[in-house]
Amino acid sequence: MRKLFYLLFILPVLLISLKPIGYLNDFAEILTQKEKDEIENKLKEIERETTNEICILIINSLEGQNIEEFANKIFNNWGIGKKEKDNGVLIVVAMKERAIRIEVGYGLEKYLSDAVCGRIIRNIIVPNFRKNNYYNGIKESIEIIYKITKGENVNIKEVPNIPPRFFRVYWYFFCILFAFGILGILGLILESLLILSFNIISLLNKGNNYLYQIFIILSMIIPFIFLFILNLTSIFIFGRLKRRLKKYYGKKWKNHIPFYLRGTQSFSSTTMGGSFSSGFGGFGGGASGGAGASGRW
Repeated sequence: MRKLFYLLFILPVLLISLKPIGYLNDFAEILTQKEKDEIENKLKEIERETTNEICILIINSLEGQNIEEFANKIFNNWGIGKKEKDNGVLIVVAMKERAIRIEVGYGLEKYLSDAVCGRIIRNIIVPNFRKNNYYNGIKESIEIIYKITKGENVNIKEVPNIPPRFFRVYWYFFCILFAFGILGILGLILESLLILSFNIISLLNKGNNYLYQIFIILSMIIPFIFLFILNLTSIFIFGRLKRRLKKYYGKKWKNHIPFYLRGTQSFSSTTMGGSFSSGFGGFGGGASGGAGASGRW
């Protein structure tokens, strides 16, 4: 019902209100006048040289719409590309949703496949947009599209798709914190060594983007799994240790817990047959992205 309402009422109003003012249509006003003039002149130059029409549309919000449907409607409504060639390209940027779409006319699909457009978004537009460098992201993507449609062999360097450094540090901190809570100083040392080793390996393989990404991801997943292993192991370690200490020291057994097992843990006789008990909090995080010729920054 919501989609029908959008198609019948919202989309027609938007299509009427969004009339092209040139090859570059910055309705969100994110570019300076100088930047707009440079991009507009470049797009005019490309059209004169190749007859290809590359159009840029920047809006504040999609208002709950699907960017793929929106871009397709705008493309056809504006008639981007020469009628007999279908050689148009539309780049849509929605600021509020941080969404990007590259829509391609039939005549240029042999050059700009879904995979190629996806690489342009992922490796050129997104890295620049994340730095709030919208001008560079748009300018560089136009230049790449221009070269590709001329038949040039362009190598789009893959940018490692890894979690932000701040999030990784935050994640590692809590893995180490909970390891300390589960197995004391020993857990802290083991978890720290595990995280450190994976990060050293990843740095040594930084020249290979795929290996680098794999090791970074492993350095986040495996410490989390390791927490469960530590937790299960601690049940048996502390259960056996408690029995031995009670046998030799009686009521004063707690005073003889090895220093490397000291931390936030407490011994309990009510859980797991007298084994060590600890609390564990859940973690969460993720990221979303689009396939083909859509993406987010």
